[in-house]
Amino acid sequence: MGSFKLCDFGSATTVAIHPGSDRPNALIQEELEKYTTPQYRAPEMVNLYMKKTINEKADIWVLVCRVCILFMRYWK
Repeated sequence: MGSFKLCDFGSATTVAIHPGSDRPNALIQEELEKYTTPQYRAPEMVNLYMKKTINEKADIWVLVCRVCILFMRYWK
């Protein structure tokens, strides 16, 4: 069996982003499109108008998505 590598940490950050309060949503959306992969974005990254804080919980979301994909491929 081959080896696995975790990658795509473009959205990993220690800074919390507060949509609608510290920066315009258009600027946040532009950064998300530049640094993240659409299929692994947390719900608060997809819909900025919910005004939910983007923080380390989004990183956990991405990690869980990746782990689920690895397990689904392994058990096929």
